[in-house]
Amino acid sequence: MSIAKEILKLFGELNEIRIVENFSIYESTHTFNSSAALNGLNEELTEYLSALNELGVELTLTIEVQDPVRFITSNLDTVDEKVESLIEQLVYLDDDKIKIELRIDKDQSKNFNIFNFSKFCDHVESLTLQESFEKWNKFNFSSLIKINVWEDVEPFSTESIIFQSVYPIDKSSVNQSLTAICQDERANRIEKRDKCGHFANAAQFNFIPSDFKPCVTNNIDLERYFNGLFNTLLIIFLSDFSSVESNIIKYRLKGYKLLSESISFGKLKAYDCSGTVILATH
Repeated sequence: MSIAKEILKLFGELNEIRIVENFSIYESTHTFNSSAALNGLNEELTEYLSALNELGVELTLTIEVQDPVRFITSNLDTVDEKVESLIEQLVYLDDDKIKIELRIDKDQSKNFNIFNFSKFCDHVESLTLQESFEKWNKFNFSSLIKINVWEDVEPFSTESIIFQSVYPIDKSSVNQSLTAICQDERANRIEKRDKCGHFANAAQFNFIPSDFKPCVTNNIDLERYFNGLFNTLLIIFLSDFSSVESNIIKYRLKGYKLLSESISFGKLKAYDCSGTVILATH
């Protein structure tokens, strides 16, 4: 169950055109038949939009009729008026391909939200190592990062990031006693890293390994992805020299022998923090 699907179901049977879910936007585009019964649309739509609005989600629902009708979570007072306008326009249409679009600009929302969990997992899986660090760099790791998932999904967390279901109710079983590494401790660990070696991307990325170490692992795709980031940071913190470029980490480690290698992000995803191989699901 997901709130996006529940909203779209109000318009009857839909044909899917496209769904996009990433760090910046959620966009779902469909078509529906103009003869769909819309009984009680205003009450139910108001309920869903209110739930989103309460958690600071900026959603725009657009129906592409002759005079496009747009519902916005921050403007709930006009729902009745817009539903009436939509029904009046549909009466005069004979089209089974009325376009409907849900769009959420995540940068405009108060918290980070996910509306199609599987699409988000596909998105992060498609990112290179460097792109991944760039995306997570927008978050403030000095406090615990709680990501709202508007679907009924199993919880997942690292030591710094919690993916928690907030729909239909917040029933997350993630250990809420998790606390973020305090800013002074983070700075101390990064300072020790810099004393022991040189990380070429240090000016861009100041993560520590535990930020991405999986704790609650009920999703194999996210587990592999975050283990890849975790293993990369372990190498960075252990190496005399390291750099991240595209999908590769290059490192040099001086010891009894000099080790100088490059490892792909894909290989780093294959092992969890105990060294166990994790098989990909696709």
